[in-house]
Amino acid sequence: MGAIISYFAVFFMPVIAFWFMFRFLKHFSKQNEGIALTSVLFALIIWTFSSSILLAGGG
Repeated sequence: MGAIISYFAVFFMPVIAFWFMFRFLKHFSKQNEGIALTSVLFALIIWTFSSSILLAGGG
């Protein structure tokens, strides 16, 4: 079970974070430039955060 959670946090969390932020910005933003870059950076932040939690927890 721990391996499934680890794989989900490492591989799928950035994809879900990118999709969420891209859709969020497309819906609420008046400008269309920079949405993809912002979504990638948000996914990178979420990936770093979830990976550091896994490393700190010994997962």
